[in-house]
Amino acid sequence: MTARRPDIPPPLANLLAGVGRAFTGDADAIEDVVTDDVVWIDDDDRCDGVDEVVGHFLAHGGWREVFEVRAVEATDDEHWTVDWILWLRADSTSYRRDGRADVVLADDRIASWTATATEREDGSLAAWDGD
Repeated sequence: MTARRPDIPPPLANLLAGVGRAFTGDADAIEDVVTDDVVWIDDDDRCDGVDEVVGHFLAHGGWREVFEVRAVEATDDEHWTVDWILWLRADSTSYRRDGRADVVLADDRIASWTATATEREDGSLAAWDGD
């Protein structure tokens, strides 16, 4: 995650850091933050179980991406709403996905992640410090 992030309580902060590592190329990091029987829905892409989620990140993660959490809100002890941005780099420009995930925790891990996002061109390289 980038330097700009809200105050996120543990264990959610550690879990979202693992999600961020998975988005930025360490697909195996997701194994440490989800339950074995996790349900991961990213728009129309649904993964059932940790192995499918790792496969999802192997296929889609790490293309010079930067994951940034913008806001979190608890709906109860185990249910959270997470607003996030995923910055994606394409040569000398960028685009981004602005998303919201409904996250359910179980045993201090993510048991369910249901996200929707809107993708748009951005053009800013600020997420990569202008590089």
